[in-house]
Amino acid sequence: MGPRNKPRLELAIYATREPGTYAYALFESPKSTKKLISNSTVKHRVHNSLTFTIEGLNPVTPWRYERVAVDDVRAEDDILVRVIVGKVWSTATLKMFIGMVPVPVDGAGGFSSRTWARDVLGEVRKWCVGSWEEVEGKALEYVERKKKEGRCGVGQWERGIPLLDLHDGKEIVA
Repeated sequence: MGPRNKPRLELAIYATREPGTYAYALFESPKSTKKLISNSTVKHRVHNSLTFTIEGLNPVTPWRYERVAVDDVRAEDDILVRVIVGKVWSTATLKMFIGMVPVPVDGAGGFSSRTWARDVLGEVRKWCVGSWEEVEGKALEYVERKKKEGRCGVGQWERGIPLLDLHDGKEIVA
């Protein structure tokens, strides 16, 4: 596969129950164009969910890494936008970099999906179009713009998930 057709590395931003806060994931997706929108992807994320110990008395919310194939991102609950931040030059290398970022089960040190995405993108910085601060800043500006346009929310995905390419600053799905 030539450099022009490499899979894209995307930052996906999701709504949470708390207004103004977001959950983050990384997508590994085939190249999309205005004529051909790719909706299949591999989602990399960390998340925590309420579980109980064997005794059933102590609820815990351990963090875990998850890699899952998604046939159609439009079916993803609560996704707001996708932002292309780079090219995946090697899936094996991406997996290695993801494995280098620790996932503390207890969430120590303020760990979150945001800090995990930041740390993974820091590992693959040569693939990305800017620093974490630049990428996140542009991604959050994009979320706010899409909210003002009424493009973020339930029932808005028939036109596709808003997708911005940070390489050239152009929207692929408006």
